[in-house]
Amino acid sequence: MDNFNFKQYKKLIRSNVFNAYEYENYVFAIQPPVYIETNLAGRLHSTTQAAVQFRDGSEYYFINGRSIPAWIVNDKSSITKEQFMKETDADIKGAIYESIGQQGMLDLLGAKVVDRREIVHANGDREVVELLKTNDLFKEIDNQPFAWVSMCCPSTGTHYLQGVEPHHTNAIEAIASLSPFNAKDYSFNFRA
Repeated sequence: MDNFNFKQYKKLIRSNVFNAYEYENYVFAIQPPVYIETNLAGRLHSTTQAAVQFRDGSEYYFINGRSIPAWIVNDKSSITKEQFMKETDADIKGAIYESIGQQGMLDLLGAKVVDRREIVHANGDREVVELLKTNDLFKEIDNQPFAWVSMCCPSTGTHYLQGVEPHHTNAIEAIASLSPFNAKDYSFNFRA
């Protein structure tokens, strides 16, 4: 094709443009970012800095592909429980959780260990399970405390924190409620 405009457009495409916004009489070409961070699913994601940074200093924040305000990452140490509880946007609340992590959320909400038990599994592995609850009651869950079980897989060393119903008072009963086992039978022969 010997069209001048098309040749100019081909030059633009070959110039390593990251994105282009095309209008009837104008094209705005954006150079590639100098930094991009993504999660395993390929979505823009960073809990420590801007997920996309450009040469001109502009930057954009994302957690799991959702655009978020910069303060969630840059000012995470100043986020308060009141700020978190007043937030009405579920994406913002989820981003705060991702940014400060599980332990940060437990600290933010004032969760305390209310029961700690050791399980000796059928294969001899020993596992400590803790039941944690907040002192405060939350209207979002019918004026109940938030509750979690914390466990560490003895074979892999992986730590887990799972939400449980707040009525539990025994850590083993709480963790068993997440499985097909009852508290008495909660024991493993092997772990994968």
